[in-house]
Amino acid sequence: MAIMNVYLSDSHFGHANIIKYCERPFRDVDHMDAVMMQALREADCAGHTICHAGDFSFDAERVGARHGTLEGRSRHVLIAGNHDRVRSPERRRGYYGFFGQIAGNERTWRTNALIVEDELGGKRVRVLLSHAPQMDLQGCDFNLYGHTHNSATRKPDYFAETYPWLISNPSRYISVSVENIGYRPRTLAELIELSRASG
Repeated sequence: MAIMNVYLSDSHFGHANIIKYCERPFRDVDHMDAVMMQALREADCAGHTICHAGDFSFDAERVGARHGTLEGRSRHVLIAGNHDRVRSPERRRGYYGFFGQIAGNERTWRTNALIVEDELGGKRVRVLLSHAPQMDLQGCDFNLYGHTHNSATRKPDYFAETYPWLISNPSRYISVSVENIGYRPRTLAELIELSRASG
C-alpha cells in the first residue's frame, strides 16, 4: 500500500452530546471514540500522514490517557478548530501526543489553514486544509474543510445561506467532517468519490 495523506475533521473525541447533535450512529461516547480511534490507528500504522482539519477534542490529554497516542504523531497535522484547546500550554501538550504540527488556535479558527501537497491521478495538486470553509482557495486545487459537520443535509437552507460559494462550486470544496466520510480518515481520491456520490 502506498503511503499518502489522509484527511478528516470534527472527531469531537469525548463529546457525548455530538452524537445527538449530528445524529451519529453510535450507542454512546465510548463506542464512538473506540471506532474513530481504531480508524486513526489503522491510518497511522499504514504510515499515512493524518491531516485533521480541527475539532479533534476539547481535551486531547484525556483522550491520550484513555486511548493512548499515535506512534507516527510527528508526521500528523492538526488545523486547530474552535473546540481544540491548544492555547493553554497544559492542554496543548495533549495534542502533541497525536500531532507533530498544529496550525492556529481556537481563537483564530475561522482562518486557520495550511496548504499541503497531494497526488491525484498521477498529478501533483495543492490542497488548502482548513477548519472553516475558505472562500479564497489561495491558488489551491481544493479546499478540504471541517466545522460544518453534516449541516448540508440536516440544515440545507442555513448551509446554502451561510456558505453560498460551496454550493456554486462543489467540486473544489469538500467537507471532511467525519459524519460525511464514514468516521475514518480518507484519501483525496476517496473524498472526491464520496463527494460525487452524495452530490
